[in-house]
Amino acid sequence: SLLAFPGKIASEGKWLAISDSNHNRILILDAASGKVQFMIGEGSKGLVDGAFNEAKFHQPQGVAWGEPGTTLYVADTENHAIREIDLVKRTVRTLAGSGKQATRSNVPGVGRDVALASPWDLLVHKGHLYVAMAGPHQIWRIELGTGAAEPFAGSSRENLKDGPLLDAQLAQPSGIAMDPKATTLYFADSEISAIRTADLDEKGQVRTLIGKGLFDFGDKDGPFADALLQHPLGVLFYEGDLLIADTYNNKVKRLDLKNKTITTLIGTGKGGYKDGPADQALLNEPNGLALAGGKLFVADTNNHSIRVYDFASKNVSTLKITGLETMTKATHKTLSGPVTTLPAQRVTPGEAELVIDVALPKGHKLNTDAPLYVGLSTPHAEIISIPADVADRNIKDATLPIRTKIKLVTGATTLKVDLVVYYCEAGEKEGLCLVKPLRLEVPVQVVSNAEGKAIAVKAEVK
Repeated sequence: SLLAFPGKIASEGKWLAISDSNHNRILILDAASGKVQFMIGEGSKGLVDGAFNEAKFHQPQGVAWGEPGTTLYVADTENHAIREIDLVKRTVRTLAGSGKQATRSNVPGVGRDVALASPWDLLVHKGHLYVAMAGPHQIWRIELGTGAAEPFAGSSRENLKDGPLLDAQLAQPSGIAMDPKATTLYFADSEISAIRTADLDEKGQVRTLIGKGLFDFGDKDGPFADALLQHPLGVLFYEGDLLIADTYNNKVKRLDLKNKTITTLIGTGKGGYKDGPADQALLNEPNGLALAGGKLFVADTNNHSIRVYDFASKNVSTLKITGLETMTKATHKTLSGPVTTLPAQRVTPGEAELVIDVALPKGHKLNTDAPLYVGLSTPHAEIISIPADVADRNIKDATLPIRTKIKLVTGATTLKVDLVVYYCEAGEKEGLCLVKPLRLEVPVQVVSNAEGKAIAVKAEVK
């Protein structure tokens, strides 16, 4: 898969937005074909606003559509911020959050002056953004026009206690949805393996549907009073019922709100990867849920994939994501970031070799599951002749250094080398994977009295 621990997923009907969390980016793709439409985020972790190819996130989770196809909101979890994506202008800005984790509870604020703590999921309703704020064990509300943010439900004390909105006690809310009548929020209170509700009326109450306390969890279907979940992370309404990503049970479950019972929709309880009939399919810690085209899309986090459940056939398949390589190339070609100029080189005319090497940070290796992009160009093609089939390419299973045959004619020019490097932490356990675009220029003199017979490009990922 080209994803790395995808977290949440949201649909506006035609498009799916996916938080590709460990790649620190957001992908927007066509739900029917799986083709990537937008790749948002430079790939390395950080808090940077700006154009899609310059913006930075840090392990984003929740995504929620504002204006369909136009505006997307992101819970940038490790940046403790809420970001706004404008798909028309193709820009990212920070709506709320200072970038530093809040150290005090129940302190409202505005825009980038307010301190948030681990926002995990989002919901848009009537000019407001409701935030499952896992860090302080609360639901917050942010006014979209001003960025004014304040607690909406939860006292910030961790526990299971129902009651008036701001007196109730929650425990790491991580998924949020709204009932069809738009009167009640439903949320997955993960640390207590509970499904709870909060009235939208500010004089309303928090109530528990399923869940008994911090140390009560399991995998049991049946009446709400007897049912047990284990660290659910996602919730979604479907035909009046509530679908649950029962994460640590590796299942998706369906809550019948009318009859107050819960049943398993997908999964056996065993973690793994397997498509097929829903009662035999295997998931591995599912998280986000979304509906599009009459199908259920599941962010299957530890399988690094998006799974698709067909309600008619009751079968599970895996979404094939396409167009990401093209998107990577197109994004990189329009980068406006800094260019690194390498030392000038003198080489002799005739047949020569271009050698490109990349120094990765200590303890990292190339990610062979993703292509390494190489773009080569020069303003003087008559001096450096680059074969068309190597001037613009994605190299799968790349090994370093990369060697390319070129032809040189006497003169002076600049060789431009564009790279998009995917790399991961090395070691026995699967580590964090990142992507780094590099823009390099090498002044080249081709003269008959030079000793060099190769152009050596040495890039460094920092």
